[in-house]
Amino acid sequence: MKHFGTIFNAVLGAVNIIFFVFLLSIIRIEATQTQEDMTWRIDQIAFQITLLEVVFVLVGIVFAILGFFGFQLLLERAESRADSTAREAVQRLYDTGRLKNPRSGSVSHTGRMPPSGDLPVDDAEKEENV
Repeated sequence: MKHFGTIFNAVLGAVNIIFFVFLLSIIRIEATQTQEDMTWRIDQIAFQITLLEVVFVLVGIVFAILGFFGFQLLLERAESRADSTAREAVQRLYDTGRLKNPRSGSVSHTGRMPPSGDLPVDDAEKEENV
């Protein structure tokens, strides 16, 4: 699945070359032409353009379907990876002791300034409500 785009492009290129060689082989090149030959060639060119339009529409539909399912798969993988990464990070914090279990107490602080809840209140002055 990793090289699907490369293989798909190679196959599509080979089909285009085969189709081009086939169309080149059925076209007659003459020095003189009649009105009947001219009409036949215009009809053949119109038919080829119609086939090309159909191929482009089918390729567009396939790309739209692949893009939709690819986006859904990408979204699911991103969510699961974010979830597992967050769980691993929290588990590492628990293992190193920098984070306490929320059921057993408060979360420890590792920064330079302690959070306001951890400041000693012995020297605090009473604040009057204004």
